[in-house]
Amino acid sequence: MRAALFSLLLSLPLLSAEILFINDYETGLSKAKEVKKPVMLMVVTQYCLWCRKMKTATLTDDRIVERIKREFVPVMIYRDQQKGTYPDAFSARLVPTFYFLDENGEEFYSSYGYKPAGAFNRELSEAVESYKNPIVLE
Repeated sequence: MRAALFSLLLSLPLLSAEILFINDYETGLSKAKEVKKPVMLMVVTQYCLWCRKMKTATLTDDRIVERIKREFVPVMIYRDQQKGTYPDAFSARLVPTFYFLDENGEEFYSSYGYKPAGAFNRELSEAVESYKNPIVLE
């Protein structure tokens, strides 16, 4: 009994260390408006090795997972399978590409390519800073 309880307790962090991506652009935007958070739109393709590495290495890091859950509405779009279901402006030429959008779908920051957790955490910090302190062009 104790062994089973101990095993369960050890597995809890693994269960919570997952980003639940929304796989629909409009649904993600609606959720962002509801919770008043920016969207982190990840554009990938099914056969992209760097996308897979980003998902399995960087996006499973506990610090990254918790930060994304806390600060963003995560949306993942498969460019090769979902064409026409999101604005053409986000049809990334390079994948993975991350677009950071406000609640109205306006891009305020972007990043592309695979990044290890430390580098991606810095990208997230820059995105948050851009969101909180937008540059206003007059």
